[in-house]
Amino acid sequence: MELFIALVFLLGFVVSILSAVAGIGGGAFYTPVLHFIVGLEMVNALAVASSGILIGSLIASLIYLRRGVAVVKIAIPILVGQLLSSSISTYLTTVVPKMVIYIVLAGVLIGNAVKVFLISIEGGSGDSREHSEFEFFLLGLFVGFIAPLAGIGGGAIIVPSLISIYGVDGKTASATSLLVIAVSYVLVTSMHIAFGNMVYEYALPLIAGIVVGSVIGTKVHKASKPIYIQYLVGVIAFIFGIYTIYRLILLIV
Repeated sequence: MELFIALVFLLGFVVSILSAVAGIGGGAFYTPVLHFIVGLEMVNALAVASSGILIGSLIASLIYLRRGVAVVKIAIPILVGQLLSSSISTYLTTVVPKMVIYIVLAGVLIGNAVKVFLISIEGGSGDSREHSEFEFFLLGLFVGFIAPLAGIGGGAIIVPSLISIYGVDGKTASATSLLVIAVSYVLVTSMHIAFGNMVYEYALPLIAGIVVGSVIGTKVHKASKPIYIQYLVGVIAFIFGIYTIYRLILLIV
């Protein structure tokens, strides 16, 4: 028990550093470890992971808001679109074929990853024109629809999309993504608590590690050049894309 608690603390510490820099929630790392190694039931692993995602993204986004790096006018339309479509996608989990979801997701992730790499190598940005709130709302609609069906967090789509499609620099994209994740996970975590899914003996050490790691991660974020964050985001998006292809292959086989 004590060994698992130490492992969960270390997990929160390490992943939250990466999450604070790259703008992802970290659920893709928290949930498998909590389920397959610690031995929690999947619903409990998801609940504990959601508490970590909420606290980590909340701490980081508050720091980024104070620094003026996170952009509220981008985050709000994304969040509205995400909340709207995610409420719809929950009813479509048994209707939309998983194969279709994986194909679309893999294409988006790998396509964005390649574009982020090209943009970073060229030293430029994506579409540099001023984008409307409606365009960010459309991104939120897509993220809210595809992410729940594919079982991933929204950050892996939001950050590379903001960089490659909307021309947002790496620092702003990752900081804004965490603001969206923090607000959206208030509801997710509250529902897990209300349904009695939370396992506090693991949630608390995870959160403790995340509190420390998030502060360190925001310092790394501040010291990093936007282009380095863009490279990191590209790598993460590419890995998620390859993993999605792997899941697609398993589904076909």
